[in-house]
Amino acid sequence: MQYTLMHKNIAVADMELDEATSSIQRIDAVYRPEHLPVATASKRDGVDRAALNAWWIDRCIPASRSGVRKALETLELPNTQVLLTRCFGLSLSDQYWVRPHGSDLRWERINFFENPFSEDIGNRCAVVLFHGLHHAPRADKLRVRRNEILTDTVGRVIIPQQRIGHVGDTQFLRHQ
Repeated sequence: MQYTLMHKNIAVADMELDEATSSIQRIDAVYRPEHLPVATASKRDGVDRAALNAWWIDRCIPASRSGVRKALETLELPNTQVLLTRCFGLSLSDQYWVRPHGSDLRWERINFFENPFSEDIGNRCAVVLFHGLHHAPRADKLRVRRNEILTDTVGRVIIPQQRIGHVGDTQFLRHQ
């Protein structure tokens, strides 16, 4: 699968990801080496593929996280690496992502900072990964959006739909 590594709307590098493992198989071109993730640049080739691959795989949800196996079964995905690619490699820790070749997607349309998680992946994962109150962040950092999905102050989905409890004035919700 051919993708372009993006830093917001800046095309950084073209690369090929393996369909089964989502690992970086080849880097075809580097457009903006100054926008490569930290410690992945190489003086010799412009980018260190092994370092970029380690950075990419590090973005995955850890397979040991509670509920991940159930989420993968629900989504009919073989592993968290494929889930990462399905989510365009988006993360709440930076502004990197991958855009499929031939796509006109833009950062503003899909990033998790300004947009809710996708209905198909985000909400189903939230149900499995945030199945109890002990997984939720501090109540004073939460708010409910108009679509009844509980989010934190930067818009991350915590637990969608159906009330499961209260902490102070904050309602915790669960997908039905």
